[in-house]
Amino acid sequence: MQYAELKHQLPRYRCHKCVSAAKITTLLTHVDGMLDLTVVDPDGKESKIRMSADWNHKHAPDLHGYLVMYDDGYNSYSPAEVFEKGYTLVTENEGSEI
Repeated sequence: MQYAELKHQLPRYRCHKCVSAAKITTLLTHVDGMLDLTVVDPDGKESKIRMSADWNHKHAPDLHGYLVMYDDGYNSYSPAEVFEKGYTLVTENEGSEI
């Protein structure tokens, strides 16, 4: 079966996960593969974080994509277009209910 055919036969799902995330504004890969990221939240607050070489190799992030952190401790990367289409910002009132 071809991909397009299978895609049309499978049921569709909508994501309902809540995650913490920030847009990546700078990337610096070290010779050992470690990755320094600068991320910015919607209010403009910048934070710096170092990611492992394994994480860098697995996710190969691009500038302006998103660092995504799940409640179970898993960290991932999402391209900007995909993230911005799939997630909306949770307000403070909504956040206390989650």
